[in-house]
Amino acid sequence: MHLNDWTYALRALRRNPRFTLAAILTLTLGIGANTAIFSFINTVYLRPLPYPQPDRLMTISETAPQGKSKNPVTSASPAAYLGWRANSSLFDAVGAWGWDVVTLTGGPWPERVQVQRIGGGYLNALGIQPMLGRAFLPEEEQGGSCPVLVSSRFWRNWLGGDPAVIGKSVFSDGQPCRVVGVMPDGFLPPVSVSDRVDVWMPLRLDAARATSRTEHSLMVIARLAPGRTPGAAQQVLDAEARQTADAIPAMKGWGIQLLPLKDQVSGKPNKALFSLMGAVGFLLLIACLNVATLLTARAAGQRREIAIRAALGAGRARLIAHLLAQSLLLALLGGLGGLLLAYWSLDAMVALAHNVLPRLNEARLDWRVLAFSAAVSVVTGLLFGLAPAFTLSRASLRESISSRGRRILGNAQIAAEIALAFVLLIGAGLLLRSFQAILAVDLGFRTEHVLSANFALPPSHYSSPRQYAGFLTDVLERVRATPGVLAATVTKGIPMRGSAGGTLEVFGRTEEPGERLDIAIRCSDAAYLSTLGISLARGRNFAPNDTEGSAPVVLVNEKLFRQLFPGENPLGKQIRAASKDNSLPWLTIVGIVKDTRHIGPLREGMLEMYVPYQQFRSTTIQPGALVVRTAGNPEHLLPALQRAVASVDKDQPLVAVSLLDENLAEFIAPQRFDTTLMTIFAVIGLALAASGIFGVMSYRVAQRTREFGVRLAVGASGQDLLRMILGEALATAVLGLAIGWAAASALTRYLASLLFGVKPSDPLTLIAVAAVALAAVVMAGYWPARRASRLDPMAALRTD
Repeated sequence: MHLNDWTYALRALRRNPRFTLAAILTLTLGIGANTAIFSFINTVYLRPLPYPQPDRLMTISETAPQGKSKNPVTSASPAAYLGWRANSSLFDAVGAWGWDVVTLTGGPWPERVQVQRIGGGYLNALGIQPMLGRAFLPEEEQGGSCPVLVSSRFWRNWLGGDPAVIGKSVFSDGQPCRVVGVMPDGFLPPVSVSDRVDVWMPLRLDAARATSRTEHSLMVIARLAPGRTPGAAQQVLDAEARQTADAIPAMKGWGIQLLPLKDQVSGKPNKALFSLMGAVGFLLLIACLNVATLLTARAAGQRREIAIRAALGAGRARLIAHLLAQSLLLALLGGLGGLLLAYWSLDAMVALAHNVLPRLNEARLDWRVLAFSAAVSVVTGLLFGLAPAFTLSRASLRESISSRGRRILGNAQIAAEIALAFVLLIGAGLLLRSFQAILAVDLGFRTEHVLSANFALPPSHYSSPRQYAGFLTDVLERVRATPGVLAATVTKGIPMRGSAGGTLEVFGRTEEPGERLDIAIRCSDAAYLSTLGISLARGRNFAPNDTEGSAPVVLVNEKLFRQLFPGENPLGKQIRAASKDNSLPWLTIVGIVKDTRHIGPLREGMLEMYVPYQQFRSTTIQPGALVVRTAGNPEHLLPALQRAVASVDKDQPLVAVSLLDENLAEFIAPQRFDTTLMTIFAVIGLALAASGIFGVMSYRVAQRTREFGVRLAVGASGQDLLRMILGEALATAVLGLAIGWAAASALTRYLASLLFGVKPSDPLTLIAVAAVALAAVVMAGYWPARRASRLDPMAALRTD
């Protein structure tokens, strides 16, 4: 193409601003949606990790023998980690990490923080050094002092951004520690249990742990030595695993797996994200069809100009270049608009996808996204521009498309747009029905106006279960006396945030595998049921005299009752949590609790037992959380609740404060993300399809004005024309629905794993979506048909 082709295209678009604006807005929506979704795929799967030479970063794990673990890939044992760490010929640096939670004091307030305990060459492997101070010294992993690295966020918020912070003393669960460094801005561990890691401490392995081959508690990261490839390193590790198995019979069958760190961070391909990418691809096709319609309708006004150019000697290739330049210019302007739309919507989409996709803190429009947007723009311009350009450049321009040909082309476009929109609507409809089914699940407890918070209790402060139980009792007394509190309890497991687990034994039964059942243990008090709105089905709740020294009691849920005591009266039966030394007491069942879904609406309830914390003194399941139901917004009472706890122990803050409604929302965030975006894209697709149908019908009515005049002159009524035009549109739409249904039947199987409580072939969704699509066709075709029905026959007959 020559420069004057682009100049001509620009002049042609400026002469018809309404056409230009409509085309650019249509393309902006299609290209913007594709760019936005691709930016997520780019962030999660394509962009390198933000570390030096990220392709050399690996994770190393031990793999259990087949049949001995549901998940054959495990973490690593300390002995294996130390062995890899010593292999300097294979790795430049090897580090390990684990997780911990501590309470820091010595600042403006006590702070409960998530701690990453790191050892070996963890920071060296990542190529990260503190921006202030230093990293841990090798000898600090052996014990003695307690060094601490803090995040830049924590340094500014909790330590006041003091540049002289290095050497400052803080206390970790009462133990004196010293700040030795501040990590760089924005640093986040590549594999994290949350997006807030504020403190790093040394990973320490005593002599017993250092030789352990059975613990498997460490995550290990390594940087390959120069010249080493992952395949060659894997061969060396396989040989090492065989040698270990020969020397240690217990390790027979165990292997070692080396994986790129990026695979560990990104995880498996997110089916929902790629489904959304397919959806926006359909959306772009609809946009292309719409712009092709606009170009075809506009072509009538250009035929005379093109005929003159052809008569003056312009060849067909030159004419195509002229016309294609307009299409590409429209596409590039639409691409620029789409890029701006993606940029403006990125923050909202990242917020919607919080805790759904990894690495969202890195989401931005980089060169890959810009290149993708440019490529999509060019391909889009060719898609909607080539056919009109070839058609209009034919030698016999006035007869280039016959009336019959235009009608067939228009019908094909209507059918194609309806088919594409139908597939989008089916996907959105299924996800909406699935999401409604999730929201309709009876959890067995109420989440509204309920606040939960964890205690931050150092073991050194409450060394005995009796002291700890006294602390809980005093806290409950003060919290329940707080104005606005309707009920309060303490518990080990907050709904949708985990619980204590164990194995159950039934008194008087032979110990067989079927009689030892995995069970969730909830250690609380009598107010637990009323605070969460859980119903008691039979028997009684905990009584005030169910305390230390009285006969141990337990409540069980209906699922446990049905499984262990079908057809029996379970009240009075005895069960207990299994222990290695059989030291735990037998508990008498005094009540049956309605089933709940403490682990969220997507999974069936577990076998559950409830024990009073004043009787059950196992330190592993003592309550660590406060749950409060309030009359109004629980967040307004948080300062009063914190003061109530501080009145019992001033050094114990309430941490990890959340609302049960928020916990539930976070639990179903992936489904909300998928459903929201698919619905938005489906609505946009339907709107574009409707506007495209309106354009086709308007163009068709304009082309058939003389025909309609003849029909009116020989006796046809306006209503006859209205019914005829809408009938033709609906007949074509039915064909499009049939094609869309066939495509959706194949494509929605891909969504099956994303659905809950609804099948991909759900007839209700199919009928509802078909009705919506047909209604859109009627609405889009009505106004052109109505205009035709009101034509003046004489004026129509004089039309050329």
